[in-house]
Amino acid sequence: MENVAINARKKVTMENYFSQAKIVTPNNIAKLLSLSAKSVVQSTELVNNFLLVNGKVVVNAVYLSEENKVETTETSVDFVEKQKANFVMSELWATDEVKIADCSFSSSEVMCSIEHKTEVVGIFRYLVGDAGKAEDDFVLNTKKIECLNFLAACEDSFVVAEEVESNLKNIRILNIQATSNLTNVSATIDKIIIEGKIKLHALYDDENGLGEISREFEFKQEIACKNAMPDMHGEAVLDLTNATITEQEQEDKNRFAFVFDLKAKAYLFENQSVETYDDIFSLSKEIVPVYDVIELESFDGNQFETDAVLVQTDVSVYSDFDDLIGVYDPKVSVVSIEDNGEHATIYAEVSALAVYKTTNSINSFNLSHKTKFEFEKDVKKQLKTVKTTANVSSFKVKAGKDLDCTMFVDFILEYQKTSSENYVKSFELKQDKITDDAAVKVYVTRANQTLFDVAKAINLRPEVIAKQNEITDVFESGQKIYVYSPLNTI
Repeated sequence: MENVAINARKKVTMENYFSQAKIVTPNNIAKLLSLSAKSVVQSTELVNNFLLVNGKVVVNAVYLSEENKVETTETSVDFVEKQKANFVMSELWATDEVKIADCSFSSSEVMCSIEHKTEVVGIFRYLVGDAGKAEDDFVLNTKKIECLNFLAACEDSFVVAEEVESNLKNIRILNIQATSNLTNVSATIDKIIIEGKIKLHALYDDENGLGEISREFEFKQEIACKNAMPDMHGEAVLDLTNATITEQEQEDKNRFAFVFDLKAKAYLFENQSVETYDDIFSLSKEIVPVYDVIELESFDGNQFETDAVLVQTDVSVYSDFDDLIGVYDPKVSVVSIEDNGEHATIYAEVSALAVYKTTNSINSFNLSHKTKFEFEKDVKKQLKTVKTTANVSSFKVKAGKDLDCTMFVDFILEYQKTSSENYVKSFELKQDKITDDAAVKVYVTRANQTLFDVAKAINLRPEVIAKQNEITDVFESGQKIYVYSPLNTI
């Protein structure tokens, strides 16, 4: 008997953890307008049965000073997180999503708590018993496992740069938030091609006050992979490590250069069919299999959806409300997910920060709205994870009282197929059989059958069945009874 190795993709979601950051501002804070955080993973490794993730979080604060000026400042903090791992993975890659969980400020200090959601992707090696190597004197019940077997991984760092004309001039960028999503992964000869979108939202300041830039860019990148062939199954993980905006003047036209630094790792798989044994026993000696269970997960595609949400607020409750400057920092928080087969329902809360003028200052308040989104889906697919991004489409104050803000929420619904497979991990030799010319009968019990019921069904004495099997009097459904008797009695 030999074992066959299956190298399958494994995703580990680490327990949520927090890091703390303190921002010291050069001027005293009158009003905190915006606070955001972004994370960059610097290394991932598995050491002494612990997953270790090292990285850095950059926290940016936009505030109104006591001098009634909009200012910005930022700080960075290193983090190290570890989690017990009772498995071995290779080709590791981690992504870390962060959000501000709590914050407070006084005079010239901002204290904030940052919540991390870290996912580690790698290759997990399974050993499965191979039925094709069985010797002649064994009796086998066999089955086939269809799975994706890992072949290779490759990674690359690359830059996405775009130039856009604009009427804006002499602006000061206060805050940048950017997200990247994969839309397609495919393989050609010696290459894996990844395609995706980058969404950017930037808060700026000019002589007219605060404003926002929203842009969406598409990208396509080829990553060299020696073993890649057309029609192979490809997957990828993407990290956006930095985003910058540079104002440029060219031929009397004002332009902006948007530059994004990205890192990607792609995985390559091929379909594999493995014949394994479910049960095994010998005609001469009783060999009892010891079972283990493996979970096989295979990626089953992404579904991309966009939906609009209208958030309405009565602004008359805010005293001295003069004029709405803008709506910034749109967010969407998934509360729960339901998958009833034909539909996927996502319950979420969308929120944003509205900044407005008063007679003597600039103030802000939070917009929020709880809603649900429902999408049709293939009943054969199981919804595993949801990634969301939000952006402000339009806002308007009607009759000086009602604020209508429309936000678009983008969803990436990730589907997977999961199957649990039993396989024989090892064998235990129990005892010699009655005779070498014995035959074997296998009887599969029904729920609540007694030893007497089984004996009556197969025409053998109860004590013979009990002696040849370690059994109790009442059986579970599907329990197998092995009976050994001379060939002429079966």
